Amino acid sequence: MKRFLDIIASASGIVLLSPFLILAAIAVRFTSPGPVLFKQRRIGKDFRPFEIYKFRTMVRDAPSKGAQITMGEDPRITRVGRLLRKTKIDEFPQLFNVLKGDMSLVGPRPEVPALRGNVPRGLCRGAPRPAGRHRFGLLEIPR
Repeated sequence: MKRFLDIIASASGIVLLSPFLILAAIAVRFTSPGPVLFKQRRIGKDFRPFEIYKFRTMVRDAPSKGAQITMGEDPRITRVGRLLRKTKIDEFPQLFNVLKGDMSLVGPRPEVPALRGNVPRGLCRGAPRPAGRHRFGLLEIPR
């Protein structure tokens, strides 16, 4: 039933948000060189790797020009990218990941493989989380 709801909700979201998807794609394409979409390998359910889609919000080759995680006023973020991040529009292409079955609308966030093992074992799905740590996603599943 959850998969059925993911399909209905993501397909509906893609249709309803298509004007924003088109405008964002045009804005990214014409304001900075490089691809419109940013693809990154993530770890999904049952440790299955997949490519997550987002609108590109940084300059081309940004990973080679600095840290993998961005915080604050990173100079690699484009003007359009700043707006897309602020409004969360950069996340809209993930509806295609949901439609494909790579991820779900409800559940832990897929993690970057390099960051997956950097959290103590107690901070995994189903474990109580310490105060102030509610933003951790699925980082490690006990076997």
